[in-house]
Amino acid sequence: MSSPSVADSVKANATLMTVMGVALAVVGVLALGAPFWAGATVTLLVGCLVLAAGIGQCVFAFQARSFGRGALSFLLGGITVACGVVMVAHPILNLAFLTLALAVWFVVTGVFEAIYAVKLRPLEGWHWTLVGALLSVLLGLMIWNQWPLSGTWAVGVLVGVKMLFLGVTLVLLGAAARAAARATS
Repeated sequence: MSSPSVADSVKANATLMTVMGVALAVVGVLALGAPFWAGATVTLLVGCLVLAAGIGQCVFAFQARSFGRGALSFLLGGITVACGVVMVAHPILNLAFLTLALAVWFVVTGVFEAIYAVKLRPLEGWHWTLVGALLSVLLGLMIWNQWPLSGTWAVGVLVGVKMLFLGVTLVLLGAAARAAARATS
């Protein structure tokens, strides 16, 4: 018995991909229309995840059955819970810090991507990796230079753009899969 290929799976789920793509594109447009609220929502979600991780770590510490072995884990879990509570209680403040972390991430990854692009130099198309790296560095510097004001737009805009492009990609893949399925039928 052979397993279905990825192409078969995509063809079978073409309609679902299209529906999900439209939904993601709509949410992406809404995020672009209200980037501050989209960013605050992302920050709140991250805070909830951090809080859940801290609670999980505390539960694990209690299951260690020894205060000596579980004390450090419980302490780290408690710190994580405290951070999660602060993030959930003050999502706007944390949006500014998340934006700063995002700016640093763009710059650092852009620098490493540029180094990688130079190593790819003999290959055709290496310059596109370099262009992407330079754009990443420029975006990071732009966010950094406008910080903390960039906290009101950066996270929401970037999440919105990502969701919009992912949605459009899924719609196009769904359409291509439906066309391929009709051609093979």
